[in-house]
Amino acid sequence: MGKLMEGLFECIDQYESELNGVRTSAAMAEAVRQGFFPGGRAPIGYRLERVRSRTGVPRHIMVPDEAYIPLVREVFRLYIARSGAKAVARELNQRRLFYRTGVPWTKDLVLSVISERAVIGTYWWGRRHANRPRPPEQWQSLP
Repeated sequence: MGKLMEGLFECIDQYESELNGVRTSAAMAEAVRQGFFPGGRAPIGYRLERVRSRTGVPRHIMVPDEAYIPLVREVFRLYIARSGAKAVARELNQRRLFYRTGVPWTKDLVLSVISERAVIGTYWWGRRHANRPRPPEQWQSLP
């Protein structure tokens, strides 16, 4: 009887956990629809600024980060001039211009900056779900 009750409670816990995930995703999607950044870290070149919302819930918007704009521009300039992410990473590291977390640049970090769509004016939320890419028609834009 104890195993049956334990199994029943585990099923209820699992259901509640999945329901919380659905609610959280819906709330984040609604925040994006209203123009707020849904959470996490802003892409390089942007910072999050806290704004008041009518619900009293703390909300954030993405604003350009003046401290990193020159670095992002330099990454693009070097990428075009040097024709490769490895060469850009090497050049930035030699000039002691490290990534925003203080780590040296790698090829992958350079490519993540180059491929970030927010630098051209629109952040796309919901590109991935459960570590799998979603189709573009399911993405939400945040100018």
